[in-house]
Amino acid sequence: MALFEITSQDRNEITSWLSGVHNENNSKVSLYSTKYDFDFFHGFPNEMPKKFVWESPSAKSHYDERDPSTRPSRNTYLDEPEDFLTIPDL
Repeated sequence: MALFEITSQDRNEITSWLSGVHNENNSKVSLYSTKYDFDFFHGFPNEMPKKFVWESPSAKSHYDERDPSTRPSRNTYLDEPEDFLTIPDL
């Protein structure tokens, strides 16, 4: 599972960058927290979770850690976080 760490000071740059990211099907990509399960583009909770999981739009959006059957298949995760977590120079 591809996990990466972000801090609250990174969130504006990451949100700005990801808002322009599209996958190969030209659909908006989303990030979901395994703890809070929220759509990345709807903003962050006050206490921002540190770890996020990349999910493809075709993956189930409501992953419940207590129910393994809701876990997306392995191929919905990118192998290396740095493949997509590259913030361009602004």
